[in-house]
Amino acid sequence: EALSALTVLGYNIDNIEHENFPFYNTADRKTSIDDNKKMLEFLDKIKPQHIFVCGDNDPKGTHKKCFNILKTTSLPNYVKKIWIYKGAWETWDNKYDLKFLHYNNH
Repeated sequence: EALSALTVLGYNIDNIEHENFPFYNTADRKTSIDDNKKMLEFLDKIKPQHIFVCGDNDPKGTHKKCFNILKTTSLPNYVKKIWIYKGAWETWDNKYDLKFLHYNNH
């Protein structure tokens, strides 16, 4: 879904980075501070100015968990925008509704 959204926006998907968070590997799939730490490590590795995250609900709740990890992590200054896109589980219509959260540490 992320790759499809980025392709529509005209990004080169050959250079896209992604990460698997600790909650993926737990039986109860509950998020923890370890997920926030992993988020910061990942961001410090690639230093993105823009982050794309799915903001809808999916059957296992993974999209919302990842979005909440991002929202509860103190983001570094180099992150300027967080783009929220619709995934495969949300109804689409014929108009584009791109949303973003403007993140500003100043």
